[in-house]
Amino acid sequence: MQKAGFVDFTASGVALLSSSTIFRMKTEMILELEKPPPQQTVRLEQVPPPIQMPYRFEYTFTTLDDLLDALEEAIRSEEPVETLNKIQTPNVPPVIEDVDDFMLNINEHMDNMFNRIVILLKDNTHVPFFKLISGLNRLETVRTLILILFLACRNKILIRQEEEFGEILVTTTNYGGTQLVEGEEGDNSRKREHE
Repeated sequence: MQKAGFVDFTASGVALLSSSTIFRMKTEMILELEKPPPQQTVRLEQVPPPIQMPYRFEYTFTTLDDLLDALEEAIRSEEPVETLNKIQTPNVPPVIEDVDDFMLNINEHMDNMFNRIVILLKDNTHVPFFKLISGLNRLETVRTLILILFLACRNKILIRQEEEFGEILVTTTNYGGTQLVEGEEGDNSRKREHE
């Protein structure tokens, strides 16, 4: 056929297909022999005891004495329950111990801190946090930080830190137009602007 110029692909294709099919069947038979035999699972079933069928009330005669006897027997067979008085309740700590003056007058302390920041900002555009806490003990330093955070939450001041462990800089939200806070007025009127 090659000399004539014809190539018969169907004959060679059929031969390849049949040989690959036979090869696959042989490998499947070999793999089937290598499989372990299936293990038989033993089911452990527990047969419950038969349930006694209840009697219908039409067929039984129960007197009041029988009921009282059964009730007395049930009460005698029960173990005594501990009384509620014997249960000890844990000592509960008081809800509010000594309330700190700082927490009671936090708004007044915030006003004082804001006034202090405004006074320090007369000559500068920002106040370093270190300047606010210099000379203070640890408790006062923490209180100052809390006041600054509260003032920042109320948008009275801005806090920024240019480096990760750098100086914390504090400035008011409208530098140059902020006056000191006077008296116990509402939160909205505490910051006044020059017109």
